[in-house]
Amino acid sequence: VIASGVLEHCIHDYESLKELWRILTPDGYLFISYLPNWLSVKEWQRRNINKKDYHLRLYGISQIRQMLLRAGFVTVEVGYHTFFWESLVEKIGVKGYPNRFANLLKKVFPLQIFSSTLCVIAQKKYVM
Repeated sequence: VIASGVLEHCIHDYESLKELWRILTPDGYLFISYLPNWLSVKEWQRRNINKKDYHLRLYGISQIRQMLLRAGFVTVEVGYHTFFWESLVEKIGVKGYPNRFANLLKKVFPLQIFSSTLCVIAQKKYVM
């Protein structure tokens, strides 16, 4: 199952995860992408400066791990993606965005602050 930019919009996110667990085959995978990061500078800006287009529900890595575990999933991998500087470069129209520059920014700045979203891979497991 792929849930891309969806979970934060569900009225009951935990109940949605339980339903996803129910419909998945044993050992099936759940991929969640574009999950709004609670440490995101972009989300902070949307809430406090723009005061529009922000997500009502934000997630942290430990929070989504706990929710998945309670719903019956085993977390395979969780990480940050959709970084602030990537959207900045896109807005100013820089062509051929150099990977060296992106890697330098990732080393200098904390990833969790400049990441707008989280990405999760989880697996349905039966624990006895």
